[in-house]
Amino acid sequence: ETTRNLSIAAIMLGILTACAFGFFMIAAIMRRLSSAASIAESVSHGDLAVKVDHSPNDEFGKLVDALRVMMQALKGFESAQADIARRHDEGETSFNVPAEQFQGSYAKMAERVNALAQSHIAIQMKLADVMKHYAVGDFSVDMEKLPGEKMVITEACVEAKRNLVAMRDQIAALSGAASQGDFSQRGDPTQFDHAYLEMVNSL
Repeated sequence: ETTRNLSIAAIMLGILTACAFGFFMIAAIMRRLSSAASIAESVSHGDLAVKVDHSPNDEFGKLVDALRVMMQALKGFESAQADIARRHDEGETSFNVPAEQFQGSYAKMAERVNALAQSHIAIQMKLADVMKHYAVGDFSVDMEKLPGEKMVITEACVEAKRNLVAMRDQIAALSGAASQGDFSQRGDPTQFDHAYLEMVNSL
């Protein structure tokens, strides 16, 4: 009978020990899962300053390390965007985000940022070139027809060219009349506004 009771007690002790061990294992796993979930949530909200401690080299440690690598990539991309903004503000418009420093979708995002920036810069350079020609009286060039809301740039160039050409024609007509001895001719002020209107009225 004593042996039987001791056997039952040993079995019960084993069961209790296994249950306690299982409880502590589950609690440890839940803590680490909660920590990983907290890190992921912080990153999803844009908080890249969250601290990620080094974890043991097990499956959960690999998960946390993967989160750390992801955060480093996001921080790198954030830094690159700030760098391109600063460089462009300083006039270094040829600077691009070094896309080769990133991998996968991050590299593609960097390439898209570069393409977008260079697209806007190309429009600005084209506008500057057109205005440079107009400034010296060369009206042989036109601003390309831009799509969508950028059309306002094309329309501004068209209006500038129209006014300058009209002013040139007014001066040419009045000069031609004067060369023929006809000083009665006057410019047509209805085509102009502001300083151009004052110039035509003074002719």
